[in-house]
Amino acid sequence: LRESELFIFCGHGAGERYVRADKLRAINSCPVALLMGCSSARLKPDGQFEPRGMVLSYLMGGCPMAIGNLWDVSDRDIDRFADSLLRRGGVFCSRPQWTADGTEPDFASVDSLVRAVVEARQDVRMKHLIGAAPV
Repeated sequence: LRESELFIFCGHGAGERYVRADKLRAINSCPVALLMGCSSARLKPDGQFEPRGMVLSYLMGGCPMAIGNLWDVSDRDIDRFADSLLRRGGVFCSRPQWTADGTEPDFASVDSLVRAVVEARQDVRMKHLIGAAPV
């Protein structure tokens, strides 16, 4: 994770079975994280204390941006979303459709990634349920 520019997790949750939260927090240079699992960005209340969630460990580990789902999602629709996000973000093609000046954008760019998320939400079948889950 220290040497990568992009971390993509597709599975159940936010990858807590494969990467421990305390190890993530200690990295200090975690890449952009796309967490396409069910409830991967959900924060759980912890009594009077701050809420907790695996996505916070990515952010505390230096991740400049994390995208995950607030609730459970269907696998086919979230796969559509992820495919569209990666294509629009420039990972699967040399240049996204919306690049006007012909330069290849940095995938970690806040503007390009946020725009790709917004546009990818329109490519799922259940726009108001599955399309609204990724944040």
